[in-house]
Amino acid sequence: MKHLTDEQIADWLAGESTAETRQHLTGCSECAAETAALSGGVRRYALAVRQDAQRSAARSLSGFSVHRELKWLRLRWAAAATLGLFLAGTTVYVVLPHEASIATRHVIPAPLPQPAPKLQPPPEVQIQTAAQPRPSKPAMSDDELLEAVNNDLSRDVPRALAPVSHITAERNQIAAASSAAGSGKKARQE
Repeated sequence: MKHLTDEQIADWLAGESTAETRQHLTGCSECAAETAALSGGVRRYALAVRQDAQRSAARSLSGFSVHRELKWLRLRWAAAATLGLFLAGTTVYVVLPHEASIATRHVIPAPLPQPAPKLQPPPEVQIQTAAQPRPSKPAMSDDELLEAVNNDLSRDVPRALAPVSHITAERNQIAAASSAAGSGKKARQE
């Protein structure tokens, strides 16, 4: 007689057995004993797992206090809010322009202003109003302007970079002098 396979016994334990498996279990005492032993072992294991879970839950809940947990939760939120405000404040501080320099942060109180004496302008001074045009600089002629542009374009180095070119030239002279002195020392040593 052919006995049940492990897969067929597992199906029977899971409640998914076929009619052929059930009929075999009623007729075969060896397979019935094996399935009963396995079924009992599974039940005992399930019971042990449930009891262990209940003991673990009881242990974890015994140290649990709602008030203590709420206190820690509030503390965490307060810390997060404080950090958020600090970061927002530093961001605003960095982004906004600062008009006061370090020297003007320590303000010395100025004496109270005294009323200024009323001065009368001399009669020969003419006061300009907004309606009167202001005198402007004399305009350059086209030839003068073209000559100024040509002078700027003919420069080896732009006017703004002239100090840098002088520094570079001095540095190159120093480097050439030090390398010449180094090669002269080498020649004397040989």
